[in-house]
Amino acid sequence: MLALADSKTGPRTVPLGSQAKAILRQQPRDESPFVFPSSRKPGRPRGRDLPLWDRVRREAGIEDCRLHDLRHSMASHAVINGVPLPVVSRLLGHSDVRMTLLYAHLADRDIEAAAERVGVEMARVMTGEPGDTL
Repeated sequence: MLALADSKTGPRTVPLGSQAKAILRQQPRDESPFVFPSSRKPGRPRGRDLPLWDRVRREAGIEDCRLHDLRHSMASHAVINGVPLPVVSRLLGHSDVRMTLLYAHLADRDIEAAAERVGVEMARVMTGEPGDTL
């Protein structure tokens, strides 16, 4: 868990996976309370000037991608991979699942694949075939 003293909506705790924790542990820590301190003023957080993020976007060919876009991608991938919407909502720190619906963008192919899975399962149940349920 990552404790944020001050977020957009006030203090909150953010659950982190093991890979995110490993990345944060690799960050050099000085006297600054910030994980990403300003290079000029270590007592302040790093500002909007993020040269590494600019370089990553440029090399990946996604210059128009914003950091906030990554929240939308995470929400979409979570839903596509079967994470229930209320859980995705908690991961994003949303108090209302309706806000999460604005974040989770599903492609037509994902919706079609879900319809196919449901159809196959309904046919199995209706014919009495044994098997796992959705």
